[in-house]
Amino acid sequence: TPYAVAPLGVTMQVNPPSSWGKVSGTVTDASTGAPIAGATVQICTMYDSRTGRCGEVSYTLKTDANGYYQYWLSKGYNPLQLLAAKDGYQPQAKLVKITAGQAITVNFALKSS
Repeated sequence: TPYAVAPLGVTMQVNPPSSWGKVSGTVTDASTGAPIAGATVQICTMYDSRTGRCGEVSYTLKTDANGYYQYWLSKGYNPLQLLAAKDGYQPQAKLVKITAGQAITVNFALKSS
């Protein structure tokens, strides 16, 4: 518009559904403890350990500058297999279950390849 408009600060509070839980954590270098920015964290839902297969839904996340990731999802997607990977490092997988209304922390310390 041709008119100057003063910026307006906005804050939004969003509450997840009661059946959802949060999975979060950090990906770090195993030898230095330094965060690994841009690492890929894949969340494989409804993981079947007998067949090694995921359900129909999976999520792919990237870590931020501090190696941090987070995601909210329904407990109906249990169990989850989380896989952390980054070029130059050995990938690492972990099996977890989320609990409704709770947060779980799943950290990864990747070794150089």
